[in-house]
Amino acid sequence: MQLFYGPGRQPNYFEGWYFKQQKDGAVVALIPAFHRDGGRDWASLQVIAPGYSAFIPYPATAFAVDEQHGQIHLGQNRLGPGGANIYCRAAGVPVLGRLRYGPLTPPGYDIMGPFTHLPGMQCRHRVISLAHRVEGWLQIGSQRYCFDRGVGYIEGDRGGAFPQRYVWAQCLLPGVSIMVSVASVPLGPGQFTGCIASIRTGGAEYRLASYLGARPLYVGDDGLLLSQGRWWLAIEHLGGDSQPLLAPQGGKMARTIREGACCRARVRFYNGRSLLIDTVTATASFEGCWAPSSIS
Repeated sequence: MQLFYGPGRQPNYFEGWYFKQQKDGAVVALIPAFHRDGGRDWASLQVIAPGYSAFIPYPATAFAVDEQHGQIHLGQNRLGPGGANIYCRAAGVPVLGRLRYGPLTPPGYDIMGPFTHLPGMQCRHRVISLAHRVEGWLQIGSQRYCFDRGVGYIEGDRGGAFPQRYVWAQCLLPGVSIMVSVASVPLGPGQFTGCIASIRTGGAEYRLASYLGARPLYVGDDGLLLSQGRWWLAIEHLGGDSQPLLAPQGGKMARTIREGACCRARVRFYNGRSLLIDTVTATASFEGCWAPSSIS
């Protein structure tokens, strides 16, 4: 599996990875990233936890990727599909930890489907693991999180910028993993509303996506509703803790969005009239930048 694609000759570029770990109501996200801003290379690590958010910049010389061993090197931090060793300081607060991941559960095929080969895409999304076992711990200042027998999720993004309007959600439930995103995608002189979703339950993966005929019937900062034939996915954002998250715009980390790494949500998934999933969770992750809401 290729971990880092790189900017090539692009003057503005970002490539980031999202490592989520969850156990007993606690969720911490680690987000390492590479940036090219007007030809200037640098890197960063963001840490999102309940009531806490930190952004730590690094010079380009502190960033490297070991493809052979599947590791992102960022200063003294090491992150990859096999786990993470964290050793850094954010505004004087030590952030430390040691995590081990596995076995990973990759999706059946690329989450972008044929769109991954479409030239001129503003942002390309990928899912590395829908769910996997987590062992280890993280400590932020005096707050220690134990993730032994926990669960995790890994995804990545690369391109020039995040979509101007998008909604993203991810839920890890017992035996269930859900990732869904709806975005306004610029393409040539116009744009279209695209959606991707992967629902893993009962050992099987269900895919809803624009390239399979899925349609977003409702999109808003309070949730979304997708339809694809007899399949329906509804996620209601019920509120909870959210923290500032810096996002790329023209290669620069010039945009601040809000991420609820650990918030309340109701999740429903239907096969026709058969309700396969109906649960309320307090550990959903949610980002919403879609105001005003829209209904198809």
